[in-house]
Amino acid sequence: MDLQSFNQLRGLHESSSAELAQSELFAWLRGQRAGERVALYASNFAPASFFLHAVLVPIANLDRTWEGLEGWSGNPFDSPSCGLVYGGGDGANIEAHRPWDDHQPEVLQGATQLVFGRFFEGRIGEKTYYEIAQEITISHALHWLEERRAWCRLNDEGDIVDLAGILQEEQPKGEHSTLIWMDRHLLDTHLAATKTCVIQMFDCAWTPDIYTRFDPTRIEKWTDAERTLACKFSIKQDASFARGVHVIRPSKTAREFGEEEFARDRAPKEYEQFIIHDWKHGRIVEWSCAPESLAP
Repeated sequence: MDLQSFNQLRGLHESSSAELAQSELFAWLRGQRAGERVALYASNFAPASFFLHAVLVPIANLDRTWEGLEGWSGNPFDSPSCGLVYGGGDGANIEAHRPWDDHQPEVLQGATQLVFGRFFEGRIGEKTYYEIAQEITISHALHWLEERRAWCRLNDEGDIVDLAGILQEEQPKGEHSTLIWMDRHLLDTHLAATKTCVIQMFDCAWTPDIYTRFDPTRIEKWTDAERTLACKFSIKQDASFARGVHVIRPSKTAREFGEEEFARDRAPKEYEQFIIHDWKHGRIVEWSCAPESLAP
């Protein structure tokens, strides 16, 4: 999800027609299946609105009824809570609550939130910030680096690599276009290992103004044959909206990923060649840095 893709997302609403805007949205969603990055959260408020929020769901959940799936409700600022509850004649109590446990279509019940939006008045600078679920960051040794605006780790060569990140651009009225992405291969391996899939919930409205009304009798529902996209939508001459879900399954099984990783780990290693001054033998030569080629 590079800057070009981010700009493409923000440009959906500059399309020449309401119908074209939704067609471009669906093409953008499907493009992530073959892309190197997956969107976990996206929002854009100007000149029109787009919202996307991804959660982890057990693949087995997809066999449940999809009834009402296009009418999901949730956002990154939903979060677990624990606190005082009282009233209703039951007395005071301390209760814990997880989002996605109830008031959701069957497929989404018990979903795991991937992105958490947080706000802290005592924070210096930007008060609102985002975190990725620790199930992901700790399992895959990711660390947030502010200077890179990314969650990173070291690769086999000792270089820092960005495996998830945030792209933001300020909009009029103090709002931001925001995109949070994750490396597809890393996410894929996590999905395969945990037998889960990603469900991206999206809401896209292409309207001339915020007071546009859609006739309830002209709102249609659609699910594709592969059961990877389900939505409700309405398209008028000058306005359109689509609200639904897009499913991304792991591209391989855990065994296939494991066999690839095992073969890569056992493959012969390649070492760089350097021109060195061999003080011991009084010569300048090109020499490998392989451990067996080095003297004590």
